[in-house]
Amino acid sequence: MPSEKRSGPFRSGAGVIAALVIITLFVLTAMYLKSLVFGLIAAYFFLPLEKFFEQKVFRTAAASRLDSFFRKLTSPLRTFRDRLSHAPVPTEEEQKKAKRDSLVLKSTAAMFVTLAAALVLLIFLSVQLILPAAINAGRAVNAWASESETLKEAEQRFSGWMEERTTHPPAAAAAGKETAPSAQTAETEDGDFLRDFLIRLRPLIRAYVAENRSDIALFAFTKGKGILGTALDAASRIGAFTFDLLLFVFFFFFFVLKMASFGPEEGKSDPGEWCVQAIFSTPWMPETSERSRKEASEIINSISLMFNRWVRGYISIILIETAIYTLLFSVFSVPYAIPLGILAGLTILLPFIGPLASYAVTFTICLTFCEGHLLMTLIGVTGTYLLINGILEQLFLYPTLVGGAIGLTTLETIIVVLLGGLIGGITGMILAVPATAILKYLIPKIYRIRFS
Repeated sequence: MPSEKRSGPFRSGAGVIAALVIITLFVLTAMYLKSLVFGLIAAYFFLPLEKFFEQKVFRTAAASRLDSFFRKLTSPLRTFRDRLSHAPVPTEEEQKKAKRDSLVLKSTAAMFVTLAAALVLLIFLSVQLILPAAINAGRAVNAWASESETLKEAEQRFSGWMEERTTHPPAAAAAGKETAPSAQTAETEDGDFLRDFLIRLRPLIRAYVAENRSDIALFAFTKGKGILGTALDAASRIGAFTFDLLLFVFFFFFFVLKMASFGPEEGKSDPGEWCVQAIFSTPWMPETSERSRKEASEIINSISLMFNRWVRGYISIILIETAIYTLLFSVFSVPYAIPLGILAGLTILLPFIGPLASYAVTFTICLTFCEGHLLMTLIGVTGTYLLINGILEQLFLYPTLVGGAIGLTTLETIIVVLLGGLIGGITGMILAVPATAILKYLIPKIYRIRFS
């Protein structure tokens, strides 16, 4: 029996410790270099596009003939370069590796060009076709609502309910008389409070924004600083954002190139093997056995597969829900439909609490800034949230795109997202779920090793 335990997986615990070292190094780096995290996430999400170009485009007969044609054209230049550099003749294995690296580089470049073209096309279609069509559909809905006697009567009743307190004050209150509280008065206190709140909310917010527009803008830019401090702060923020953006593009390109070199094909490795070799082959780390490296590689591969499923599932849900929210908000004439649609699409990162907060924000903005057809807009917003969050996401999108890849219960997800937001802000909220899933995967292995 002891010999069987020793021959089982993770028998020494060295592989688990090696994997924990790799994960700890990555987490420490990600805490101070957020562009690395987002570059890795983008690389995981768009890697299938690179694989498509690698497998379906550049390995076809037409692409091979075109590549051979260009290689013949550039052959004199390459020969001249080799003579100047006195480079030795590459072996057959080196030629295969160079050809494989060239294929990955071309596929990655084609992926970037395709993404840039798709982004430009999406912006053009959104500005020229999709959003105008949604706005026209919203006007058609409002016109239909204006012609519908039922909706017109409902709108009038709703408006009359809101304006009843201001247009018809109670006679006793107007005469300044005090009356004893009655059962009917007690029953209508909640309705009067809600009505007063809705009546006062719209003019107060509008008047404040109109009268303090310049002060709000000044506070947003200065935050109590002088003009010089504001200029320096703005310049530093722009510089930091530009630097982070360049780092994001660099890490995106780097991780796509590296991930594209992983696979079961000859000469390719896997993410776990690459991480273990890259970290434990340096003189900074202690010597580890081949068995421990293999165990650590298996753990990293399992975590990589889990993270891959999480990234693609969540980003796909965010993109789908953002597009649907924006279109439906435009149809129902919701003010600021685009930013509110983006906010609503991101609510999957904060389960249950996120959709409620987003709905409250959208509902308040509609109450404040909607000019006409307020009741129709509020009904449309409520139906949109119920349709997307209650039916589409819970029954179709999440089970199909994410499923049980994370392995967390609903309560665990809510708790870790809230803790992640308290500790690391938005980035902490985004990374709380995969980080907890990794811990939930590793802790039982550590227990088994400890008690065996």
